[in-house]
Amino acid sequence: MWWFIYGLLMGSGLYALGDNASLQWYVWILLSAALLMFSLTIQHYFASLKEMEPIPARRGAIALGTPALILAVVAIVLAL
Repeated sequence: MWWFIYGLLMGSGLYALGDNASLQWYVWILLSAALLMFSLTIQHYFASLKEMEPIPARRGAIALGTPALILAVVAIVLAL
């Protein structure tokens, strides 16, 4: 399921490039950083759960997911 969502995000980015969307260079950097941090968050969460450590999984999801969410919101606001 994660790869499907990741593919949708990458496809929407390629669609925006093909549709000549006028996004500034810093918006692309912020979106890339947010996507990378979301990927790290998902990987850390499920790896910690697989190792039977639910508390570090939640703490890592909060520690990595919050900045990723902030970056994504800032990038979307700047893009509008």
